[in-house]
Parts: sequence; structure tokens; C-alpha cells
Amino acid sequence: TSMRAQFGGVILDVAWSLYELRMLRDPTLDPNAVWTDITSHYLHIKPHPEVPWWAMRVQLGEEPGYMVHYGLGAVLTAEIRKRTVEVIGPFDAGNPKWYDWTSERLLVFGSERDTRRLMQDFLGRPLDSAAVLAELRRERSEIRRPGAGRREGLDRRVEIDQVVGRRHASARDGALFGAADHAVGLAERACDLETAGR
Repeated sequence: TSMRAQFGGVILDVAWSLYELRMLRDPTLDPNAVWTDITSHYLHIKPHPEVPWWAMRVQLGEEPGYMVHYGLGAVLTAEIRKRTVEVIGPFDAGNPKWYDWTSERLLVFGSERDTRRLMQDFLGRPLDSAAVLAELRRERSEIRRPGAGRREGLDRRVEIDQVVGRRHASARDGALFGAADHAVGLAERACDLETAGR
């Protein structure tokens, strides 16, 4: 599904965000061990602590604190999508109200407002992780639905090369979503950490 393709990358970004939070909290930890713990527990990737594949994201070394933006970007996107549908209706297949409505409420401000204020004004409340978690749960229920396409990855561990070598393809073919329950848990954990840090 398009949701599966969309969230395959999101789940990896949330995993890297959680990794970054753990490493920033305690820089003395072994980075390979931390990444292996996250990916084996939440994504069901076979543990290979000898392989530093966390380092494929150069931002982790060049710009500490940057990867969290990717994980939080999924939260912002889901909130914007949910609010838009509530007010003007579905827009995925086109909605003539979308551009004017979005321009007046988000785009007109450029970088004049910080993200927190912009989103609070747009939503009428503080930012929340409920929308992205609902989208992940909806994808999880689609995977579990009888006859919902490929299911052979549901209860097996995947090899690193299925994720590293074919990141987007593996998202489409379900390798990352073989652990859909764990993916939701990972997203919930990352959102809890972000909330605790406010």
C-alpha cells in the first residue's frame, strides 16, 4: 500500500531518532550495541553488533540532534493531514479548497513564526503524537487483514541488507512491516521521549 511505502522510511527515521536520543543521553554507550538493540527489538532485524550500519546516516556524526527532526516530521505531517481533512475534507485525490486554505493558515507565514506556535495556531491545541500513531495502527491492521498481500515477513527477522541495500523497496514489500506491532511501539516510545524532553 502507499501507507506501507510511506511509513517504511518513517519507521527507520524514528529508529534513528531514538538511537540519537539514547546516544546523546549517554555518549559512553557502544553505538553499535545501541543500534543493534533498537533494530533487533523493534524492527526484527537480525542482530549484527559488529556492523556499524547506523553510520549510513552521516547526520549522526556531522550534526548531533538533527535526526530527531526526521522522526518529528512524521508527527507534524500526520497532524497537518488530519486537521486538513477535518476542516476541508479529503484532499489526497485533489481538493480545490486545499491550496487557498493551506496558504492562509500555514504557508503565508514563511519562517516568521516558530514551528510550535505555527502548529498550535493551526491545530488550535498543542502538537500531539496521536495522529501519526493512528496512521501506523491503521497500516498494522491492513497488514493483518486476511488476503492483504504479502505476509511472509510477518514473523521472521530480516537481514540488514534487506533494509540497507533496498531501503525503499523493503518498505514497499513489507520487510520492515513484518514487525508492525514493534514499529508502533517504537514510535510511541520516541514520542514519549520527546514529550518528556519538553
